[in-house]
Amino acid sequence: MKKVVVCWDGSDGAKRALKAGQRLVDENIGEMVVLHVSEVFEPRGPDGQPLKPSSEGGVLDVLSMVNPMEHELRHMNDVNEREKAQKAHDEFENLADEAPKERFTYENKEAHSAREAICEELEKLGNVDLVVMGTRGLGIVSRLVLGSVSEYVVQNAHCPVMIVR
Repeated sequence: MKKVVVCWDGSDGAKRALKAGQRLVDENIGEMVVLHVSEVFEPRGPDGQPLKPSSEGGVLDVLSMVNPMEHELRHMNDVNEREKAQKAHDEFENLADEAPKERFTYENKEAHSAREAICEELEKLGNVDLVVMGTRGLGIVSRLVLGSVSEYVVQNAHCPVMIVR
């Protein structure tokens, strides 16, 4: 394993994934990319495409006038996600203190969908030998309603994926 990507959100499953990724990288003297994705609010139209501000020919500002709280709610969500991202980064730094920094990198991305952003980032990184991720263990109903990030990545990643429970 020359390049391992660990999906990180600070959860217990992610901590187990990080330890598994570290073991694989240490055994093979490879590199590890720890990837955290903050899901930021991005209003979308019926076609699934992001809405644009009216200054760019879109309708986003009109929607904000209809619902004046929308801007505040978007801002609060983004602030909350950035705080979670900082906390996840700090937790990673605490866990990875003894790891050689030149072989371990941390990336934070902001996206509307974490699962899609993970797969897109894997494509950009190229030559990824393995993705390691934890699972929250959602029940059948929750998985059907919410979907599973790990399940999506298993189905759509261009490389092998290891799920750590």
